[in-house]
Amino acid sequence: MYKPPMYSPVLINRNINDNVKRFGYTQEPISIPELQNVIQAKYGAIRFYGRLEQLAPADHKTYIENIRVDEQKEHLPNFTKLYYYLTGCYPVFNSVELPQNYVSGLKAAIQLELTYVKIYNRIQRSTYDPEVRRIFYDATVDEMVHASWLTFLYSNVLLEKGAI
Repeated sequence: MYKPPMYSPVLINRNINDNVKRFGYTQEPISIPELQNVIQAKYGAIRFYGRLEQLAPADHKTYIENIRVDEQKEHLPNFTKLYYYLTGCYPVFNSVELPQNYVSGLKAAIQLELTYVKIYNRIQRSTYDPEVRRIFYDATVDEMVHASWLTFLYSNVLLEKGAI
């Protein structure tokens, strides 16, 4: 379960307006709609990677599975616990569009991972809560690793097809 953070008076001023001016921190650790969007993206990524894993060649399945497991066992639970802590409710999950072929799925996955690197980095930098910062820092690093693996797989496919 998510634990409330302990604030250091040295790092965090008691006057929130000073913190906003000095560090760009928001009053809330994270906006609830933004967190809901992040959770929906993680849920969608798990479903997306499950389908991509089915479409993948045998030598690519392990990479895709590792990404899916990271999303499923680390990021989604962390974001969901944070959401529950802040709202007292569990998030709502919506249906997602799944890839129809492997190559276009890889390309879309790379773009999504890189998009969420930017989003997580922005959230991580805009909050005063050290636990939220840690959660989003870890997610940012993992998304960069996932984007690297997916780029490797995508270039492998293109090499096999003789496209590069």
